[in-house]
Amino acid sequence: MTKASPINLTANHLLVIELLKNFYQEYNITPSTRALINYAKNKAPDLCLDSIMFHELFPDGITQACEISGLPKSPRCL
Repeated sequence: MTKASPINLTANHLLVIELLKNFYQEYNITPSTRALINYAKNKAPDLCLDSIMFHELFPDGITQACEISGLPKSPRCL
């Protein structure tokens, strides 16, 4: 597991982490960034999550989000 860059968690970070955990619980797989964004559009449309916003929240990508949320790294990550 890599060491994620330190970030200060905001309400949006926590919402994305919650969505990530819900996705994992629902599908039993860690999502790719694109899959998480599509999931968020359906489950939390008010968040307006897109790839730009996601990478502003988690500069190190889905791997960082998974590490912070305690989920395994996405199998699609290099």
